Amino acid sequence: MDHRSTTPTASSVVTDAPSGVDPTDSDPIGADPAGAEVPLAADAAPAELPPEIAPDTGLPVSRARTIRFAAGFLLFGTIWMVGLQMVGQVLLPQRLQDIGVASPEAMLGTANAATAVVSLL
Repeated sequence: MDHRSTTPTASSVVTDAPSGVDPTDSDPIGADPAGAEVPLAADAAPAELPPEIAPDTGLPVSRARTIRFAAGFLLFGTIWMVGLQMVGQVLLPQRLQDIGVASPEAMLGTANAATAVVSLL
């Protein structure tokens, strides 16, 4: 075989097949070549991870990481709420006044009170 050839031959293909498995076999372990799911045994169950192990990384979640996550979550929620509060308390009464509502602050207060009552239910 010419060393510049790009066509692999059966003797030039390197595989990581375990012993006893023919690497040229199209279906060595029973997997469907079309990509369909192979049914599991009836008694198969997923492995259970301890609660201190993160399922995505497989590493334990430290207390510092949990505190950083909680602080970021609280900070983001507060900033989001402040932005919406400005719209609701400053711009909405002005818009209500522009469309001709006699008392926009009273209407906004009534809407806030109704929202509070409904959220308690």
